[in-house]
Amino acid sequence: MTTHCITLTDSTPPLFVHKKVFEDPTPNGIVNLRYVQHFFTLSLSTTLDDSEREQFFRILLLVAKKLVSVWRHKDAFQRIEEQLIGECKPNDKTSPVFTIETSQDLFLEFDEFLVQVKSELDYLVKLPIPIFGRKTWNLRTFGGKGEDVMKVLRRNLGKSRKPQVDGIQKMLFDTNRDWLQATIHARDKINHDIDGGISFEDFAVFCHPESEVIHRPMWSQGQTVSAFLDVIWANLFRFTEDFTAMFLFFRHRPGLTMYHGGAAMGLVKSPWVNVPESVFDEITKQSGWHLVD
Repeated sequence: MTTHCITLTDSTPPLFVHKKVFEDPTPNGIVNLRYVQHFFTLSLSTTLDDSEREQFFRILLLVAKKLVSVWRHKDAFQRIEEQLIGECKPNDKTSPVFTIETSQDLFLEFDEFLVQVKSELDYLVKLPIPIFGRKTWNLRTFGGKGEDVMKVLRRNLGKSRKPQVDGIQKMLFDTNRDWLQATIHARDKINHDIDGGISFEDFAVFCHPESEVIHRPMWSQGQTVSAFLDVIWANLFRFTEDFTAMFLFFRHRPGLTMYHGGAAMGLVKSPWVNVPESVFDEITKQSGWHLVD
């Protein structure tokens, strides 16, 4: 697997100093290429000044580091589970004892995955600071499962920005509400023992004593925990992209616009495209485009 890195160069005499500030182990370096580099490039087409852009870039990197942390715990869980599956053996039917060994490693990786998802969201809500300024944007955490973001937007932005705020409500938060609430609730259950917590006994891999079917940790009746992690990772990454683009648009230069062109998860190409408004008008005249109310 290729590791993608970002380095900064300090040209202060007498030496050039290269500082490695970000390392991306994800497949194809998707966090680095599709998120960090792409959205920093988009920030060059805004009215952010040099100081604001540097602040935006630093927060962008912190969000990216948290994305990497989420992915690492997902990857570790899935590698550990595959190893345990490979070690599964049929039950000795001559023995009166059937032993099930709970995997502490799987439980801990799942716990850390959920913790890092919430932590990533807490970093993400700081991205609007260089866009609006600290007096306008003072939100510290992703509170209320995202509802606090909308409260600050509606309270601190003027009526002239109401159409953009309504768009964020509908296209960002309404669309993502179900998985956000489910994921944050799961994190609260496992960390704060809400609703009885999450049973660590469920994190076991074993061969059923009668059917010899391999049992894996299950999130629901039809979904494994591993599949749940894949879904949340994909949703979190897309949500992070969309959040960043929609807030960056508040500082876009006149005559330019961004639109979501669509891109499958796993592709390095970002779905967010930056074009002149005249080009966008021509694109939307093509078949397949429609106005979202």
